[in-house]
Amino acid sequence: MKDWNSIRTDIRKQIPVRYNPYLHLLLPSCTALLLMVAAVNSTTISGIIFISTWICLLFFEWFAHKYILHRPFWGLRKIFKQHSTHHLLYHHDRMAISSFREVYFVLIPLHSIMVLALTLTPLLLVISYFSINLCWNIIFASMGFFIFYESLHLIHHLPIPFFLRKYHQTHHNLRFMHKWNFNVTVPLADKILKTLKKDENI
Repeated sequence: MKDWNSIRTDIRKQIPVRYNPYLHLLLPSCTALLLMVAAVNSTTISGIIFISTWICLLFFEWFAHKYILHRPFWGLRKIFKQHSTHHLLYHHDRMAISSFREVYFVLIPLHSIMVLALTLTPLLLVISYFSINLCWNIIFASMGFFIFYESLHLIHHLPIPFFLRKYHQTHHNLRFMHKWNFNVTVPLADKILKTLKKDENI
């Protein structure tokens, strides 16, 4: 049977030779920041819309994590497979990446970002027909949430101390990953939908 280092070496071979982790990290985040600046320059940002959008996105995060990333749906198997690899690489007792190229397995895949953007664009166009200000507010809040999600998830898997890691670490326990702690950022949906597990002995 292969030891853990051999398994990790084999999995890392899935990273494309030309993969650039810094481009993967910065391109989507900088695009999101530019959209946030465009929103600020185009409308007045509403705190109520911002909070409401984040609440909706926390439930979307929960739903996508539980029913898409952890189940091999037709047409979404590539996303499921990559997330399964993520759990294989990072157990609750070894959460940290061993090199920065491994952000390939941590950040949202670029193809998934494109699919999500193409899916949401028609909805935003419909909203903009009724209220362009509401549309820009939703864009501002959504891009902020995206940056928050990517940043927090990456920090969970960096080899540095992080006081919030315990919650996500519990999800990475193979005994719990299909039942508990599907929010990665704020466990609001987990709390309301009763999938929040506080386990001190994982």
